[in-house]
Amino acid sequence: MGPNLVLRPRLGQRHTWMGDMVRSLFPETEKLLRDTEFQASLQFVSSEERIAPYRDMIDFLFCELVVGYRRDCFRYYRREGPPLCDIRRVNPERIAGWDKFLMASLHVAHDAMEKDRQ
Repeated sequence: MGPNLVLRPRLGQRHTWMGDMVRSLFPETEKLLRDTEFQASLQFVSSEERIAPYRDMIDFLFCELVVGYRRDCFRYYRREGPPLCDIRRVNPERIAGWDKFLMASLHVAHDAMEKDRQ
């Protein structure tokens, strides 16, 4: 990228930083995604086509990294399944671990974007 090129988030009205299927289970990840730099980093490592099926960025991040819950997410969107917090195999320890994992992943994406800017 050239030195004058600035990355701007391409958030459509459908994509917010707050979780829909995950319903605010990842508070630290949400804090990071309030920063447009971290929102841009997600778009840097992915494509709009990949993000588009999700209602928000946290659902996208979670389901693309913890793929075993992708089907549950889309079932929830179709009103055929529960939100993540109501799925039997989910517990507070897993949620806390996922929050740390998602935060770390966002930092990796952000670092990659920053290196590309240089």
